[in-house]
Amino acid sequence: MPTTDRDPAKLVAGDDCHIVGTLLDRAGNPLDLTNASIAWTLLDPSGAPVGASATITVIDPPSAGIVNIKLTGATTATLAPGHYTEALRITRAGKSSAFQGLSIIVVAANPFAH
Repeated sequence: MPTTDRDPAKLVAGDDCHIVGTLLDRAGNPLDLTNASIAWTLLDPSGAPVGASATITVIDPPSAGIVNIKLTGATTATLAPGHYTEALRITRAGKSSAFQGLSIIVVAANPFAH
């Protein structure tokens, strides 16, 4: 997922996490997400999916290519410290494209998480 922000995100396991990014096409223009379906997964340091679930919202207008990905504290609490990567699959008009996304560094567990 080429985005306008390439710096790794840091998150504390057990905290909610909100990732906002702009999907770009090969020319560097925002990807029009009108009528698109989006699948998201989180890959562990070895590249294997971890099964984390997220809520994905396309921010209006869809033509701007902006998505908001939300993970709950209950989901992030299961993540061990390490370097993770998100991956997305965008399907539009029956054609799918895969995007390698943001690097996410899980730095520690939240001692106050329930």
